[in-house]
Amino acid sequence: LAVLGIRDERLLRRRHAVVFTRHDNPASGALAARKFLSLGQFASYCYIHPRDTPQWSQHRAQGFAQEIKRREKKPHIVLTALTDDSRDLVNTLNKMPRPIAILAANDFCALEVLQICNANRIRIPAEASVMGVGDDEAICEQSSPPLSSIRFNFAEESYRAALELERIIAGRSRQRTPRTFVCKPACVTDRESVAAIAPSVTLFRRATEYIRNNAANGIGVKDVAAALGVSESLLSLRFRELARKTVWETITDVRLETVKHLLKTTTRPIGDITRQAGFKDANNLKRLFKTRVGLTMRDWRKSGRRSGQDG
Repeated sequence: LAVLGIRDERLLRRRHAVVFTRHDNPASGALAARKFLSLGQFASYCYIHPRDTPQWSQHRAQGFAQEIKRREKKPHIVLTALTDDSRDLVNTLNKMPRPIAILAANDFCALEVLQICNANRIRIPAEASVMGVGDDEAICEQSSPPLSSIRFNFAEESYRAALELERIIAGRSRQRTPRTFVCKPACVTDRESVAAIAPSVTLFRRATEYIRNNAANGIGVKDVAAALGVSESLLSLRFRELARKTVWETITDVRLETVKHLLKTTTRPIGDITRQAGFKDANNLKRLFKTRVGLTMRDWRKSGRRSGQDG
């Protein structure tokens, strides 16, 4: 018996020879990752499981994440799953920096992801590129936009299965326990749901990197625009499109992260931390911190020390 594409426990218990040919799920995830990375540096990456998160999907997710981590320094990767409430996925995607590279576990999941994005004004592929697995033309060609997908190597799987089955029938195989052949995917079928990173995204990435490196130096929007050689209006437009917040809000967010880090890792007074993070007035920082974080700076520092002691 030759079985393609599945590995059923009942068949594994058969006493007669059984040959399985299966998809290489980690390789499928890695191939998708390489495809996305060849198109430019996305701001974040997302793998989406079916609702039951089966083992084969976990293996694809592992291959996807490992390949990205191997090629990018500190990538932003989210592994999630579809639920019966589409708002769960929308909330997840809205928290991720854009553009997002999304790999869905299979074409059925990818179709649902496209429908959710379209219904919630997440532009495909400008804000999120979506790829499926399976290259089911009935799904991929009819989706909106048409879906890019990993194509399985069915020709190789069939050939390996037929060759081994012929050996069993001819009596040239003494195999009495199941054997498994794992076949790598063939390629990515390119369609409109995946696109190369636009120049506007490159500008946004350069701007956010500059902000991370210089937020503590008292920079403003004008300084960021000047460093990149663009107008403030163009810079602001790109941040509204891709981050859904202003340049100044981004600068403030980076400074607040510095404040949190210094509160938890040092005993420096608030005034010193204020200046080191790039803020000018300690009282204004205290009010902003309480509004954004929900705790006073002193309480945040205490909570950090308690968690450190607990650990």
